Amino acid sequence: MILEETDKLYLYDSYEDAYLIDKESSDILFTDSFYGGPSCALIDPNNKYAIVAGKHLTLWDCYGGNNKLTKFETE
Repeated sequence: MILEETDKLYLYDSYEDAYLIDKESSDILFTDSFYGGPSCALIDPNNKYAIVAGKHLTLWDCYGGNNKLTKFETE
């Protein structure tokens, strides 16, 4: 199921995994596993960051051309 989509990116979940895909190249920009599955997602309209939330929060950003993935644990 597609969680979020822009003109260049889409974020979907398959069972307990989330995938961020580049539409032009079909490259997987990141994948992450969520116990119980992701509950929501957001992609910046300028395609510079994406956030996926579930049992934890994952932030992907590509400022300055560098892909960075940061996970935040929740209680």
